[in-house]
Amino acid sequence: MAFDFMDHSLMSQHMDAALKKGVESVKHPFHTFSLATITHVGRVDQRSVVLRQWEIERRSIIFFTDVRSPKVSQLARSPHCSVLFYSYPDRLQLRFSCYVHIHQFDRLSDYFFNELSDSQRTHYMADQSPSTDLDFEKKGTSSYQQVTTQSQDPYQNFSVGVCNFDHLDLLYLGKDKHIRVVYSWDKEGNLVSKNIGV
Repeated sequence: MAFDFMDHSLMSQHMDAALKKGVESVKHPFHTFSLATITHVGRVDQRSVVLRQWEIERRSIIFFTDVRSPKVSQLARSPHCSVLFYSYPDRLQLRFSCYVHIHQFDRLSDYFFNELSDSQRTHYMADQSPSTDLDFEKKGTSSYQQVTTQSQDPYQNFSVGVCNFDHLDLLYLGKDKHIRVVYSWDKEGNLVSKNIGV
């Protein structure tokens, strides 16, 4: 990759194109990313989520989640999070520092809910909340399908997470050299960048 990471215009174009491909293609390395949050006891909790939308103009990364998920309550308590993308073909790591807003029952969440396929909506129909224990013994069965029933209204459980970032740590792992650049945006949207050690 012949790329000048200190050129803000080229950086924006390259990152924008790569993350848009991540939204569109399940095969792209940026289709999923790691989302790290803080639990109520101060521990780091991490999981992979699907990139649903990327908007460079608004500096936002969007994912969907069941509102009953622990990450929603964690983000309600501490809305700061870390988002990590990595692409082996591009030898590129993107680490964002974000502030998250969870949307439910509003214009944004309604827009995305209406775009869901029927099969996607089933992910929000489970009677069991995410991360809750499945009591196979109480149900008297070893069948996962019988324990995990689906009768919920998916609209009631669907929510959208919007990660707004103001800091990006970019690491390019080239064969000949590694390049690490930190990009920061102030409240007015002005961008400052600097090279730092790998």
